[in-house]
Amino acid sequence: YNQVHQVLSLQCPTLKKFNHSCIPNVDIVKLDNGLVMGKTLRDVKRGDELLVSYKANYMHHTRVERQTLLKQLNIECHCEICQDAAENEPTDLRQGIYCAKCKGQIITPSQIKCSLCETNFNSLLLKYNTEIALLEKSIRNNMHPNANERTLCLLYEALYLRARASYVPSNEYRIKVELGHAKYLALKNFGRQAYFILLEVKSNVTSHYTEDVLWFSFFSEMLLIIKIIMYYTIEKQINNIPVTNLQDLCTLALYIINGGLSYICQSQSDNSEYSSLFEDAHLFLKWRSYIYRCSSAGNVLDNAEATENIGGEIISLIKANATRI
Repeated sequence: YNQVHQVLSLQCPTLKKFNHSCIPNVDIVKLDNGLVMGKTLRDVKRGDELLVSYKANYMHHTRVERQTLLKQLNIECHCEICQDAAENEPTDLRQGIYCAKCKGQIITPSQIKCSLCETNFNSLLLKYNTEIALLEKSIRNNMHPNANERTLCLLYEALYLRARASYVPSNEYRIKVELGHAKYLALKNFGRQAYFILLEVKSNVTSHYTEDVLWFSFFSEMLLIIKIIMYYTIEKQINNIPVTNLQDLCTLALYIINGGLSYICQSQSDNSEYSSLFEDAHLFLKWRSYIYRCSSAGNVLDNAEATENIGGEIISLIKANATRI
């Protein structure tokens, strides 16, 4: 059980023996042939109890929603997340903001007010959202052919800093602003600055959002930004980004692509999305090959050479997702 995503074959009667937890370590999937599979959601040590979620999951539901769902099943949950303070839950932190008076103090919807100065959450959130909306409007008004590039750059920077000062790292609004800023930087050939933002965002979203949200929202936008950085760096050879950073970006991109392919297979989504991700996989494998060649040779090589030896990796991706073909 020590490998993440290890699949366990379970018979339906066995599931009755699994206890509930709002922070389960096993996800249950029913296949078309009737077989029920359990997939570990994180590392499980020998001797740990395997736990499933009876509808109520801390990543999907607030504490009140979970308690309502479990009450219908006559279950009173005492898992770790239910015993902790409500404001520490991901569903609450995804909407968290910083108190304007008490520096660093977080206010969440469940708290209603700041615990130190009693600043009202809704009033402060409205103030923050209004400030962000005004900055976004200013950016839109300055996005025209004759726009002053310096003014636009300053507005993007102001929006980015305002969002970081107002919202907690896991706040969806802040994440969208950060990704928008990273995209702007990538398009303006500030690839390395965009790279650091992407790494920070990735760390924040993976601990507070579920896969169904990640693959086709934040991760799809991150993949686009990575493609922009790689295109300007490798195809146009404009950016001057360290090879190690490019390797990190390729690894992250292929992680997103592989996860997206797996999720599409499970959810039986549109084939066009699947084909698009496979095209991206081919592109990033080519770029990765090119980066490794440059790294080993110590100089810039012809990008056409990078198309060699990636066929095997494409075949591996196809085999890994063979049920979709």
